[in-house]
Amino acid sequence: MDGTGNPVQPEDRMRIDWTAATRATAAMALIVLAMPDTSAAQSGAAAETATPIPAINGKLRTIRFYETGDEPLASVDRGYVTKFEKARTRRIGTELTFDFPAPGRVVAFKVACTYMAADSALGTLEIPFEAQADWTAAFHGSAWGWPGPRNWKPGVYRATCSSDGVRVAEGQFEIVDGPPDLPSFNARLSRMRLFASGSDVPPRDQRKYNTTFASAEVQYMHVEIELVHPAPGRVVNVPINCLVIRADGTITASLDLTFNGIAAEWTSAVRSNGWGNATAGAFWKPGRYRVACTGDGNLLGQLTFEVT
Repeated sequence: MDGTGNPVQPEDRMRIDWTAATRATAAMALIVLAMPDTSAAQSGAAAETATPIPAINGKLRTIRFYETGDEPLASVDRGYVTKFEKARTRRIGTELTFDFPAPGRVVAFKVACTYMAADSALGTLEIPFEAQADWTAAFHGSAWGWPGPRNWKPGVYRATCSSDGVRVAEGQFEIVDGPPDLPSFNARLSRMRLFASGSDVPPRDQRKYNTTFASAEVQYMHVEIELVHPAPGRVVNVPINCLVIRADGTITASLDLTFNGIAAEWTSAVRSNGWGNATAGAFWKPGRYRVACTGDGNLLGQLTFEVT
């Protein structure tokens, strides 16, 4: 059962020991590489030209979007995407991560983000930050929208964020009222997250989701995706494949996240898979990577992550 009492598929996962870059299937590579790289917005990779925050000389690292209800959503429970389904979307949250020199004192500042539809402002949310003396990074999020779904109109929206009168972040998301991500059984991508592990894959409640990882500490990196869908009324198998792509366009790995045996009564399913090497630092070299996952011929979602 899931958190709402609905039947849910137990997680199916495996880990592959990659000792060399894996060739992706030609079809998968063509789908992903032919599409524009929207991962900067999907996972929040910041533009190099981001304006520093005056209060703390902080530079934007990421801007990310997630769906939520009335209650604040913990960061580990946020599903970062840029495409939201009208029938399910209530409030859309903006999460900002900033890097800055250690301030040497406690510094509090606020960032105001306005959601725009075309040239019209819909609403503004306020994101408070409080950086401690020895911190060199901080992230926080806040949301704006409605208590229930179906209030967002389909279209592209832009979030423009400012602090002390200076624009410090900008990103966009889309509300759709069309086909689901996986039309074969009316499913949509609920969450797509990344976590690292050693030889043993931790259970879900012990995973530490992140988008920045230290090369010297990482053995295996995992992609976790969660689907939500009506009970299909039949057993469903849905192939999903994820490419791992370096910033220079090199395909590092092709990862199988196929869902096998989704039962007739299930309404959600979780799948993860990992790749790497038993020796930390042997596979994951410093750099920026993009993960792009496809299914039913559609691009389901993208995330960027960085290995330092």
